[in-house]
Amino acid sequence: MGKKVEYKRELKKVSDGSANVDVVDEEVPPGYKRTIQHLSLEDETTGFTGVRIGYLRRGTYHWWVEEKAPAAATLYWMPYPKVLEEDDVLVIRFTGTSNLDALAVYLDGFTEKAR
Repeated sequence: MGKKVEYKRELKKVSDGSANVDVVDEEVPPGYKRTIQHLSLEDETTGFTGVRIGYLRRGTYHWWVEEKAPAAATLYWMPYPKVLEEDDVLVIRFTGTSNLDALAVYLDGFTEKAR
């Protein structure tokens, strides 16, 4: 294994009121993998109907966890670490947001060379 490089991100997006609003992270570079040790999220403005946490790999969405009817201004988090492979894109899908809702995602983990 190579050296682990800390990976911290704060992703923010303003909802346009669409049925699904995706907040996406950057793609994992070729030859690397990324471990997300902690992910938390919230709709800072209003309640919404659901949220999914997963990733996009070669055009297909894969969902790790889903929360239905989350409350507004409440932090939700992924219960355990997840590993993304090269070219994967982390996706957090908010469903049922209102127009101009402030969506926030906080990531903490590391990136390292794949074997």
